[in-house]
Amino acid sequence: MAGYMNNGYGGYAPTPYYNPLQPQMDRLAQMQSQYQPPQQTQIPQTNQGILWVQGEAGAKSYLVAPNTSVLLMDSEESRFFYKDNG
Repeated sequence: MAGYMNNGYGGYAPTPYYNPLQPQMDRLAQMQSQYQPPQQTQIPQTNQGILWVQGEAGAKSYLVAPNTSVLLMDSEESRFFYKDNG
């Protein structure tokens, strides 16, 4: 009988099953338990190139690089500011 061996008393007992892939499966499970996904860095969100400032004072204090311009939206009122440093 395949899978059974004589236990010495006339009866048959099942043989222990050996899976040759078990050590590799155990190692895979160990590696998976140790895996930590990489941390995602938060990228500041700009609303499609529009920068938000707090009132006219925020717009006046916003620094603009030479030869560039920016559109600044007021977070306190429904208005915008255009700054040009060209």
